[in-house]
Formats: sequence, C-alpha cells, structure tokens
Amino acid sequence: MLIRPTELDALVSGDIDLAFRRWDRPRLRVGTRMRTKVGLVEVTEVETVPLRSITARDAHRAGAATRADLLGRLADHPERPVFRIGLRFAGADPRIALRQDAALTEDERSTLLARLDR
Repeated sequence: MLIRPTELDALVSGDIDLAFRRWDRPRLRVGTRMRTKVGLVEVTEVETVPLRSITARDAHRAGAATRADLLGRLADHPERPVFRIGLRFAGADPRIALRQDAALTEDERSTLLARLDR
C-alpha cells in the first residue's frame, strides 16, 4: 500500500505530498492516477534518492513525525534503492458522478450492447 488510510485525509488537505519506499525497481509512473477512498491521487514524481538526502521537512511532507521515524520505516531491505514519490490529490472519483446518473440514452445503450457482444 502506497498511502496509509490514515494519511489520505492529510493528502487531500495538502499536508502530505510525498511518499518514500524501498523497491527493487520503480512500481509507479509519473501521471498514474490511483483510486482511493478519498478520490483520485496522482503520482507527480518518481526518483531514486540517497537515504542521507532525506530531510526532516521531507519526512513531515511524507506524514512522518520525524526524520528518524521515516528512516525507521525504510530500514527493511537496505539493499534496495529508496524512491521518492511525489503525490497530489487529483479530485473526486469520477465513478461517483456516474453512479448518480444511471440513465442511458439509446445510443449509449446500443454502444454498450455492441461491446458486450464481442
């Protein structure tokens, strides 16, 4: 899980806009939009960084109380590189609006039926 459920509200408010993970390779691409319980979250940056370059401010932007707290989260798998992931709240989940407008026009219905027949 990239973003802990308890941190999602802070991401919406802009208090969190970074995540740090140890991966063997990049797991996300810039521009990826993830659906979460609070809406869409977009990846704005993915880069490897040296552990020593992470500042207390970076840790706070990632939702950690202190730099030491964040470094503790990154202690497992020291052989893997550290990835800095930029995040931003990208709005409400568009499926919510679709749920509220379930009526289909005849053209939309025909298009859907044609797609299902394939």
